[in-house]
Amino acid sequence: MKKKWMASTALACSCMLLISGCSGNKADDFDAVAYTTAYLDGMIRGNVDTLSSLSGVSSDDLTATFNSMIDDLVSSSIGGDGSSPGSTQISPQLRQDYTDFWKQAFSNTKYDVKKADKKENTYQITVDTQQMQLYTAMEPIYDEKLADYLKDNSVDSDQYIEDVYSLMLEAYQTALDKAEYNDPESVTVTLQKDDSEQWSISSDDMTTLKNALIPIITVIGMQLGYLLCGATLTESIFAISGLGR
Repeated sequence: MKKKWMASTALACSCMLLISGCSGNKADDFDAVAYTTAYLDGMIRGNVDTLSSLSGVSSDDLTATFNSMIDDLVSSSIGGDGSSPGSTQISPQLRQDYTDFWKQAFSNTKYDVKKADKKENTYQITVDTQQMQLYTAMEPIYDEKLADYLKDNSVDSDQYIEDVYSLMLEAYQTALDKAEYNDPESVTVTLQKDDSEQWSISSDDMTTLKNALIPIITVIGMQLGYLLCGATLTESIFAISGLGR
């Protein structure tokens, strides 16, 4: 699933290769800081208007690319849409609620494109990032909600998975509403042209940058383990042997 999220980032970067031709043909006319800011605003926060204006790509196409990345993140964290083998069976509404949450979370990320140092035919872009402490804030909230839930509900219930992911989303939303951020740290990404003279940021650099803003890989890994954690917690509360052991 982590690979799927990274593959989505790569797909987005490939799509964005199309936008560079309208950014100015003369090297002296190209504002790498402004372009990178617009790129990140579009592909991380979903604010595509400036990027569309600079690039000539329609807002609809840019929004579709952003939405595809969010959809892949949701699939990586809670499973597919229910139509594929092994996908998590949750309601369409809950899946949409998770989609809306991740859009909001990324819209709240903090970064600042500080400078662009030209090196031959590339730009080394320095971005100051502040990582959102989403998971560390969410965990104790979720643990409390889950403990209360398990006092009156069984993990054998058909509704268990839906309920647990609903509780998890409530905890995430509470954590997001009062999220704290780490001190700024600098991340360097490379803006460069490909063989077609089009500007791009590599998928690896985008993945690094996103994880500097929200620890996505950690969040996904921990979230997928929460159902097992719930079983372990059930044992602890009710001394039921076998679950989670």
